Amino acid sequence: MHSPHILHVAPEWFVLAKPAGWHTVAGASGDGEVVETWLRDTMPGQRELPEAGLVHRLDRDTSGCLLVAATA
Repeated sequence: MHSPHILHVAPEWFVLAKPAGWHTVAGASGDGEVVETWLRDTMPGQRELPEAGLVHRLDRDTSGCLLVAATA
């Protein structure tokens, strides 16, 4: 399964490509990959932000772009 990847970076936010089959946030279900966890593991600066900075969510089966805050 593909991993998320960054499409664009700005000083206070970035855009992340979410693959289909990934949950956006932890706690949605006990199975499968989670973008929030991937952000915390891949980008240490996101660890302290609520939901790792995710501004919105996409359904598990939906691929698409997620806006992520890089700062509080």
